[in-house]
Amino acid sequence: LFLATDDQAFLAQVVQRYGDRVLLQPGVQRPANGTPIWMARAAIGTRTAEPVDEARRRGVQVLLDTLLLSRCDYLLKSSSAVSEFALYFAPRLIARTHDFSFEAGSPWGSPAGLPATNGRGGAPPWAWE
Repeated sequence: LFLATDDQAFLAQVVQRYGDRVLLQPGVQRPANGTPIWMARAAIGTRTAEPVDEARRRGVQVLLDTLLLSRCDYLLKSSSAVSEFALYFAPRLIARTHDFSFEAGSPWGSPAGLPATNGRGGAPPWAWE
């Protein structure tokens, strides 16, 4: 069971349930406060450029997670660019994927905590039926 996540709380739940059957990339920064890594800098209000080495490290981690996901036999995913991009590397997974972000009454609410509107008063694409 390969897990690609930057959510420390979700990681803890999966490891508690599946134990040593869980494989994941070591060394990936996973904040405990629930803020996705890609939003962490904006959340603290910093607009300065990230050091090149740090940006490169994160980029390699994301690419590696994407490629590892693309090698799986089945993909369980939410609204995530990383898991979505894995489908581009492995089109065979399109028919072997369950996307929780499209489920009505998803336990996660709107996918990835996205707003309930598209910013113009209409429903966002994930809410279209």
